[in-house]
Amino acid sequence: MAIRDILQKQDEGFISLHDLLIKMTTVHGDTLQDAATLLYRLLIQAHEQPQWYATSLETGPCTIDSSAKGMAALHYVAINGQWMDSDDIPF
Repeated sequence: MAIRDILQKQDEGFISLHDLLIKMTTVHGDTLQDAATLLYRLLIQAHEQPQWYATSLETGPCTIDSSAKGMAALHYVAINGQWMDSDDIPF
C-alpha cells in the first residue's frame, strides 16, 4: 500500500469546516457568509451537537473536547464573511 493510500485511509470521512463551507457556496453560487450563517443556525438549533475534529500534520483528524472553538470560527465567518485567519484553518 502506498503512503498516499495510508494517509487517505486515516483521513477518511473528515471534511474541514473550510472545505464544507466552500462546497456549500459552489452548489448554488451562494456567498461564504450565507453558507456560514445557515450552518451556524442549523448547529445552534440541533438537538445533538456534532463531534468536532481538528487535524494536524502530526496526528491527522482527532476529536476535540469542546465545540466552542469550531463554533466561534463559524460564527466569525457568518458575521464577517471571511475567515478568521486565512493561513491557519484547523477545522
